[in-house]
Amino acid sequence: MPAVDRRDAARGTVIRLVLGASLLALAVFGLPDIAAFHHVPATSIQEPTAEMKSIVAPVVKVVSTMSIADRLWLKTIYENTAKVVEVDGESGEPVVSTTEGLRAVHVAVLKFVWRGLAENRPNKYEGLAKAIDDAIEAAIGNDAVALTPDLRSRAVEVYEAIAWAGLGKDG
Repeated sequence: MPAVDRRDAARGTVIRLVLGASLLALAVFGLPDIAAFHHVPATSIQEPTAEMKSIVAPVVKVVSTMSIADRLWLKTIYENTAKVVEVDGESGEPVVSTTEGLRAVHVAVLKFVWRGLAENRPNKYEGLAKAIDDAIEAAIGNDAVALTPDLRSRAVEVYEAIAWAGLGKDG
């Protein structure tokens, strides 16, 4: 028998042995739990207060027109923004120390993450930018002032409410 035929025969034998062992394991142990391999972590976003639900209601309305992927982007972006703003200053001087700084963070999020990484063109979802801007203004005001612990907390709360809206919640 030529050398090539022996290698083909050996490969065929190995394939049959692996296939047989796999079928035997399947017969003995059953199918694997597919859910265990496809675990989606639970969100850490809690349901907002009635006040915040009211503030983000226009965001929720626009979100209902969005693709699932963009909803996930919105949720992730604002959930992470809330975390960053919340811990800013815990181990040193805060980077964001004014309401203008919060607005700059928001502009950066929109410009670099929503438009850059998520590849969403401006006005892809009509009214989304205005709804988010209005929600943030309703939560922290429009004045340029030093960021107090209360204002920081309100900013975190509104960012989390926007993330919650990204989950497609309607109240």
